[in-house]
Amino acid sequence: MAFAATTFAQGQLPSTAGTLWTVPAATADYVKSLILSNVSGSTVTFTLWKRTSSNDRQILVGSLDAGETIVVSDLLLTAGDSLKGSASAATSIDYVAQGVREA
Repeated sequence: MAFAATTFAQGQLPSTAGTLWTVPAATADYVKSLILSNVSGSTVTFTLWKRTSSNDRQILVGSLDAGETIVVSDLLLTAGDSLKGSASAATSIDYVAQGVREA
C-alpha cells in the first residue's frame, strides 16, 4: 500500500446537502483536517454527513459567526464512502479537506 498526502476537496458548502467528495475504489482517506470558514458577514449554520453504502450519518452540526473558522480532524472514509455537507446560506462557508490517501 502507498500513502500520499493530498487535498481531497475544496470549495463552498451548498445550501442543500451535497457530496463534497467520494473516496475512490480500493483506497482509504484519512482526513487530518477539514477546515470550515465562514466568509460571509453573518452567522451561518452547517451540517456534515458521512455516507456509507446507502446510509447518511450526521457527524457534525454547528454554526459559525462571520469570519469564524473551525477545524474538524481525524475522520476515516473508506472506498465508496462520501462526505456530504450543507450550509444555511450557499457560498458562505469555504471548506478544505486535507489528509493522507492510502491506495
